[in-house]
Amino acid sequence: MTGWVDVEDEELLAAISATQRECNAAEARMLLVIAELDHRGLAAERGYKDTVDLLQTMQRVSVGTAKDRVRVARKTTPERTLQGEELSAAMPATGAALGAAEISFEHARVIERTLAALPAHLVADHAEALERDLAEHARVLDPNALRKLGKHALVLLDPDGARPRDGAPVRNRLRFTPRGAGFELRGWFDQECTAILRTAISPWPRLPTLIRPPLIRPARMRPGRVKSAAATTRPQNLRPQNLSPIGGPRRSGTGTRSSSWPGG
Repeated sequence: MTGWVDVEDEELLAAISATQRECNAAEARMLLVIAELDHRGLAAERGYKDTVDLLQTMQRVSVGTAKDRVRVARKTTPERTLQGEELSAAMPATGAALGAAEISFEHARVIERTLAALPAHLVADHAEALERDLAEHARVLDPNALRKLGKHALVLLDPDGARPRDGAPVRNRLRFTPRGAGFELRGWFDQECTAILRTAISPWPRLPTLIRPPLIRPARMRPGRVKSAAATTRPQNLRPQNLSPIGGPRRSGTGTRSSSWPGG
């Protein structure tokens, strides 16, 4: 680290650019390795669930990062058939830019996500040209600017946006969801299937209705029926003339009842 202290400014600027190209080359090499691992199926042979699980464990990266690396590696490297025939990559222009260390893995990830957002009815006519244009712009733009460019391109290609979905279901479906010791059923059926289902489950015995015990609520006391402890311990109630002797009748606060108080 201290070796850069005596380096001239121009040389330092050139070094930071060269270092980035080295990082780009290393990332491109990593994607080639990942693609070969995935093609050979080494993850399953070594006891991993899939290539993503292998990368997450061996590279100590998050599952999201592992998924991105596998997805980009598959689309930027040539595919091979079972007979060993090599096919063109799904993103050949991006793969070439990666191989030349002119773009980073982050650029490639932006291009892959942009193409994934392209509507299905536009893929056949526009996916190849869009990928080529984005790979070319990635050589001069940072990933954030490239992402904005990709979004703008999607708007130009599909100005109407996503096609509206019909809210009403059109086909029968049934889903089982684990709930405790059993399963919860949810689904949708047309009228014909609903009639068949009702006929099928009608012989089922009905579950007995649970009888709940009546709810007993405590009786409400009228205001003023019970004096609080604070009311009976007010200073005026603690005067001798307002107190009653032990066992004797209680003297009222108004003094209408008489009682014998020692010394009174």
